[in-house]
Amino acid sequence: MTPFIELTRLHQEVHFLKNSAYYKLVAVEPYILVALGGGAGATLRYIFSGAIPQPYSTLAVNILGCLLLGFLMYEEIYIGALSAQSRVLIAAGILGSFTTFSTFIYDAFNLPFLQSFIYITSNFILGLASVYSGRAFALYLARRD
Repeated sequence: MTPFIELTRLHQEVHFLKNSAYYKLVAVEPYILVALGGGAGATLRYIFSGAIPQPYSTLAVNILGCLLLGFLMYEEIYIGALSAQSRVLIAAGILGSFTTFSTFIYDAFNLPFLQSFIYITSNFILGLASVYSGRAFALYLARRD
C-alpha cells in the first residue's frame, strides 16, 4: 500500500471516530467526572460544616483540601499511580467543591478585625504548609519503592 493510500485510510478512520458516539462520550467524560466528584465534595463539605463549628470547619476543609491537592498533583510527578481521570475526579470535582473560597471570605468578613486577620493568615500559612506536606508525602512514597 502506498503512503498516500495509507494516509487517506487513516484520515477516514479518524473522521469516523470523531463522528462516533464513542468519541463524543470520551469528549464529555471529564465533565461527567467533575460533576460526580462535585456532588461528593459538596456532600463532604456539608458534613464538615455540621460537625465542626464555623469558621473552623472552613479552615479545616481548606487545609485538608490543600494537603490532598498538594499530594495529588505531586503524586502524578513522583509516583504516577493515579490515572488522569482519577485526578480530574478528585482535584476538579471533589476538592473543587469541598474547599470554598467564598465561605472563607464570608467567615473572615464576619469576624472581629484581629480574629479575621489571624483566620486569614492561618488559612494562607497552613494552606501553603499543607501543599508542601502533600508534596513531601508523595515524594516520600515515590522514594520508598
